[in-house]
Amino acid sequence: MNKHGIHVLNERNFDAFIEGSITKTSRRGVFVKFYSPWCAHCKELEKPWQAIAKACELYPVTQNSSAMDTVVVGSFDCDTGPQSHKFCKDQLKITCFPTIHYYEGLEYNRQYLGTRSFKDLIIFVEWETGLHFPFLTGTRRFKATAFRLLCELMQFSMSSHGEDGAKPSGKALVTFAVLVTIPVLLLFASCIAVGWCCCISKEARQNSALTTNPMDEHAAMVPETATPETPKNTTTNTTRSGKKKKKKKSTGSDSKKKKQH
Repeated sequence: MNKHGIHVLNERNFDAFIEGSITKTSRRGVFVKFYSPWCAHCKELEKPWQAIAKACELYPVTQNSSAMDTVVVGSFDCDTGPQSHKFCKDQLKITCFPTIHYYEGLEYNRQYLGTRSFKDLIIFVEWETGLHFPFLTGTRRFKATAFRLLCELMQFSMSSHGEDGAKPSGKALVTFAVLVTIPVLLLFASCIAVGWCCCISKEARQNSALTTNPMDEHAAMVPETATPETPKNTTTNTTRSGKKKKKKKSTGSDSKKKKQH
């Protein structure tokens, strides 16, 4: 192990180190970088790899039974000599640099596919080991998780066509495009369906409001007022008084006629 907490691996100790990661008393994952000193991309990965080793070294032993106890980080220089180069190429099938693998003993081996950033490497370690690093929060975690999902889809597309290299073929890209397009189309269709249902319900409410007559509602709300009845006595009295006046008028005219005679 060097000063950054990275285990230095070679063709002589690699198998024993990986096999000893899973024992009856402990379970540890091994995160290994295969590199070459002359590779420019390997030089870019140097600082994030040191940060990953430090974070895994400081991570406490987990109490979760489904997770790894801890994760150790190692580096394998595939260009130290003919033997290391042959071991990486023939036995480990390393074809490009840098190549990153995650091991749980000799039975489980998963190649990392993604960027060389620290947060993407951390999310990959979390997904593989079940550990949780609390310092990655907020939008950084959300973006890294979303990108990890896309990388998992790409890796599934490559493995479905029997590819294990760093560059996907045309068939793998087509499969990846289909896998990404189908969920997007389903989400778009569901949004359209929800919007259509909302519009229909709104139109139904408007139509029901138009069919009801507001005057009928107002009439139903106003209480009925009793119409006043005209008393019968008043009508009879008026008619009798009218007759009496007519009689009086008629008697006056008759008296005048009598006097003239």
